[in-house]
Amino acid sequence: MIKRIAFLQSMLVNLTLAYQQAPLPEGCEVRVDKDSGQPHWVDHQLRTASTTAPDAKLFTVRGPSRTYTTLESIPDYIVYSHQLTQLLGAIEHASSKRSKLHALDTMTTEIHSANVRELAERSCIDSAHILFTTLNSAGHP
Repeated sequence: MIKRIAFLQSMLVNLTLAYQQAPLPEGCEVRVDKDSGQPHWVDHQLRTASTTAPDAKLFTVRGPSRTYTTLESIPDYIVYSHQLTQLLGAIEHASSKRSKLHALDTMTTEIHSANVRELAERSCIDSAHILFTTLNSAGHP
């Protein structure tokens, strides 16, 4: 699961960097290969695909009124960021469950309210950290 998370993060980074190389007009998109994670550009109007970014000069020939897509609207970005969020959520859920079981075990073996309070606080902080890491890796500031 950890390897898949790292691979999804690298795919999203590659997708973001590829998107930043050149503006994408309507009908064009940048995708990442599911196996290698490398970006490629697809022009649906010309029905071409390339491993190099499109030349921005070509876009003015097609017409100045074209709308540009956003990174968050690219299908691969949507799919892979959702998968990453789901995996991180599963890890957070397992971590939270483990912390709760550990807290219960601690409460039954030694009753110290300070320790229980500390474990509860640590669990909340860990959950918040995972949430913000997830949002950050999905491209949210």
